[in-house]
Amino acid sequence: MIQFPIGDYNIACYESGAGQPVLLLHCSSASHRMWLPLLASIESHFHCIAPDFSGYGDSDDISRTWPVDTLPDLDMVLALLDSLSTPVHLIGHSYGGAIALEAARARPQRVRAMTLVEPVAFHLLEGDRDTKSAREAKSMMRTLVKRAERHQFAAAARHYMSYWSSPLSWWLMPGDARAKITSSMHKVAAECRYMKQFAPVDDSLNALTMPVTLLQGSKTRRTATRIIDILLEHLPDSRVIHLRDAGHLSPFTHTKMVNRILESTL
Repeated sequence: MIQFPIGDYNIACYESGAGQPVLLLHCSSASHRMWLPLLASIESHFHCIAPDFSGYGDSDDISRTWPVDTLPDLDMVLALLDSLSTPVHLIGHSYGGAIALEAARARPQRVRAMTLVEPVAFHLLEGDRDTKSAREAKSMMRTLVKRAERHQFAAAARHYMSYWSSPLSWWLMPGDARAKITSSMHKVAAECRYMKQFAPVDDSLNALTMPVTLLQGSKTRRTATRIIDILLEHLPDSRVIHLRDAGHLSPFTHTKMVNRILESTL
């Protein structure tokens, strides 16, 4: 792991291999470690970079002291893009997918391709004709943030994981895994507030001409499906791959299948 500063804080980043650069962005409540099986398969052929977002893994936890609506996560990705001599293939899941999309909007010339696994780009639902999906996303995030602000972190985690998986899967999860997710709720709430500043659908999406592959579980939430549909409508060179019997957490529940597809897009 290497460390690099963003402002007054240190961000940890896994780096290995040589060749065309691949930048992998993890989801909320996780770290670069979610990509380790994929990295083991591709790092002999690619220059792999997998950072830990602030508050996760070995990066500094800044979400308790950082201004309420601001996080360094996008700035970190932009700094990595600017540091590389050639354009990258961006891979992101969930929150990591949303940040990858915003990085591409800000630095389209630095991205040669993207593969996004159900990016939670809820800001794209703002003003969308599917008002039910927009209301559902706002309600989920509002409840999570309120519970986290009241320091009801266990209730926030139960709400969060029940939404993306199921109440039963939350209770069947090992205790240490539930505790880890619960401890991350202050950061997840900060992410919900942070993403409100991102632009809704505009011409910057149509300007993203790089190839984009979108992965969508067949058993995912309506909100995730609508975001994929919006991206397919606006990204000129985009396609979707449907993941049979998978939900939003497919990189964890269907790891081999998802990693096989991700590797095929490189």
